[in-house]
Amino acid sequence: MTDATILSRQQGSACVHIQRMLPKHVESVVRVHMESFPGFFLSSLGPGFLRLFYKGVLNDETGIAVIAEREDVVLGFVCGSNAPQGFYRRLFQKQWWRFGWAAMGALARRPWMVHRFLGAVRMRVVSGDAAPAAELMSLAISPHAQRQGLGGDLVLRFLAEARSLGAVRVTLTTDRQANQHVNSFYHRLGFALAGSFVTNTGREMNRYEINTSMVSSIG
Repeated sequence: MTDATILSRQQGSACVHIQRMLPKHVESVVRVHMESFPGFFLSSLGPGFLRLFYKGVLNDETGIAVIAEREDVVLGFVCGSNAPQGFYRRLFQKQWWRFGWAAMGALARRPWMVHRFLGAVRMRVVSGDAAPAAELMSLAISPHAQRQGLGGDLVLRFLAEARSLGAVRVTLTTDRQANQHVNSFYHRLGFALAGSFVTNTGREMNRYEINTSMVSSIG
């Protein structure tokens, strides 16, 4: 990734900058994640788990991580990997005990989550290794900053970064049910539905993909 800000959006008297995520932004990114996905599985594992994950993206040579920031306040972020074939394996195999320790409190309070946690890790390692494309893993906008076009700006920056690193396609997954606004959002950006599947916990998911050559035409 380059360090340069490639987009500024004027909002009132302040500019929103779309720029590279740095280690100093991780705590704010975790906050935005927790605000944006209350009650979701990863959020339930706690800030410590999320902190390790987002640090892992930054520290991995294939990681792509971008924030939207206004007056030093992180409003949203997007992250993923340019080569997810080995990302999850590296992330969990090298630091499995750290992730396990970070999630221990949540898993101890709700033992039934252990099966879901192990199943989710296994799914990410297997499915991530199967797709020879960049993967957009997480996108979130703080609730008070939504409907301002920041999600589209972040995704376009992600696509541009992936293309600059040689990725021909970008893939992502999102919930199929009760998630029409998100599915419509990706359709509007040019993503095509590549298939659907059901997780080991019965969660119905859509898988989308887009050719990075479309960046110039939709940006």
